Parts: sequence; C-alpha cells; structure tokens
Amino acid sequence: KFIFQERRSGRFFIEGECAGYLSDSWAVDGEGSEFEMRGGVTRRVRLRLWPESSIRGRVVDENGKPIVGVTVLAWQEDFSFGKRFLREYSYRGETSSYDAKTNTKGEFQIRKMKPGKYFLQAVFLPEWERKGQGANKGYVPAYYPDSSLISEATAIVVGAGENREVDIRLHPKPIHSVSG
Repeated sequence: KFIFQERRSGRFFIEGECAGYLSDSWAVDGEGSEFEMRGGVTRRVRLRLWPESSIRGRVVDENGKPIVGVTVLAWQEDFSFGKRFLREYSYRGETSSYDAKTNTKGEFQIRKMKPGKYFLQAVFLPEWERKGQGANKGYVPAYYPDSSLISEATAIVVGAGENREVDIRLHPKPIHSVSG
C-alpha cells in the first residue's frame, strides 16, 4: 500500500516497479496513463506487478549443432471479437522478438513474459537469402518442438515467475524462390 499526501492539483502518472517483476502503470478509463487530480480528492489505484517469467533454450540443426542468428517468436492465443487468432506476444509494446536471436551457442531468451500459454516459432533468414541469392535447401520456420505447422506445435505453459527451458530443432527442407 502507498499514499501520496498533500499533492497539488495537476496531471499525474503512477508506475510500479520492483526487481524480478513486470512493471505496471495505472490507466484512467483504459486510456493513456496520466490522470487529473484536484486538491482534496482521494483516488484509489491498484497496480499489478507480475513476477517476471521467461522462456530460454537452444535452436539446433538436424545434427544437434547450434544455429546462430535464429529469431525466436512467442505467439499467444487471443479471443478478441469472438474469434480465435494468434498474435506475437508483447509486453508494453516490446515484442517477443525484441531481443530473442540465438547467440553463437544457439541460445535464446524471451524475457518480460506474463503467465500464459505460448507457441514458439524459430525463423532463420540465412545470409544468402537476405542478399537475394539462390540455394536448394534452407531452414523453413519451425514451431516448438519440431513442426512446420502450428497445428502440430506443442504449447508451452509458463507460470508466474517461472523460467522454462526448451530446445527447438530445425531441419533443412527444399526451398524455392519466386520472382516476377
């Protein structure tokens, strides 16, 4: 609990932070995060600080060797407007891919996660593809643990404050380029 006493009238912003927790700010009527206060007025505010969760792991090739430069995305189910769809997870505008590229050991980490159910996707765009060069085989995007279709993917459930570890294996597949 907290109290701010003897404040003058004006516009205010409230944000709560604590190490190991996701920050939260207070929004008025679901719009913006600043609010007007007049002297002598009392307002109750509730902030929810979730223990920060994460998913980390490795992305490896068909031989178990690490792949560098793979972007790992966390997708979350959404049921807005009466329909089910997947959207890339983001916390306060920062998407899951913000800092989730594999390093030289093939390791990645997605931070700032709320508790929930996630589908992981590994996307590798090799150097030759970025430059428009051709090749016969490449790595197509894959979902955890080892599927090219999200319908065959396994969801990862992350609890509050939980740090999950997973490995994703990519297999080379024939690829084709089309130009017109």
